[in-house]
Amino acid sequence: MNELIVHQVNITHYRLVELSKLADQAKPFYDWVEKQANESL
Repeated sequence: MNELIVHQVNITHYRLVELSKLADQAKPFYDWVEKQANESL
């Protein structure tokens, strides 16, 4: 496996790649939370 460097961190380990995919899936939720917070201001 080739090295995968993000922000000077080697995230080649496949578990970290899985975690980054999980974090990407959470983005719609955080976008919704941000929208709700902005609408309540």
